[in-house]
Amino acid sequence: MHLWLQKHREAVLVGLVQNLAFGILLGLVIIFLRRPIPAAIVISPLETPAPLAALPTATPLPVLVYILGSVERPGVYELPWDSRIRDAVSLAGGLSPNADPAGINLAERVHDGQQLFVPALGQAPPALPTPVVAQLAPGAPSSSAAININTADAATLATLPGIGPVIAQRVIDYRQQNGPFARVEDITRVKGIGDVILAKVRDLITVR
Repeated sequence: MHLWLQKHREAVLVGLVQNLAFGILLGLVIIFLRRPIPAAIVISPLETPAPLAALPTATPLPVLVYILGSVERPGVYELPWDSRIRDAVSLAGGLSPNADPAGINLAERVHDGQQLFVPALGQAPPALPTPVVAQLAPGAPSSSAAININTADAATLATLPGIGPVIAQRVIDYRQQNGPFARVEDITRVKGIGDVILAKVRDLITVR
């Protein structure tokens, strides 16, 4: 056996080297086959964010108008906001045969609580009543329009020149503690009312 090894030593060494190389190669193949394959990287396109939904807007309330005059069906009608007078006339059945279209602006917007009058031909629209405001001429006393400082409440007294809510309440407190004023000049007994204020209110007040 020893002689055989010496005779075939080179062949044996070559075989060992080949076997070793084959073993190494086989091991590398096995390692490569067992290595996990990484998952493919997928690049997805960017998604565009959805637009924000618009907030709901408040719905304007309808308006009520009273239409009368030369229309077929005068009365109170409900109209959508931002309507025109022509819309109110249409709801009222349209203009009467004797209506004067030039007597009213059909293109005008209506507003809540409005009264509309359609005149007839040759008819003028009714005039609105003018409030009557009683005025006192400077220096001229008037018992009918003067404020009675013995009976007036604080709100009425506070309308006098130089008399505000605080002094008006003092006038009432004085009446309750001392009785009614006998003369107009007695109002100066109230704290805060002097001759200057008396001169302003003398012709505007009374004790009767």
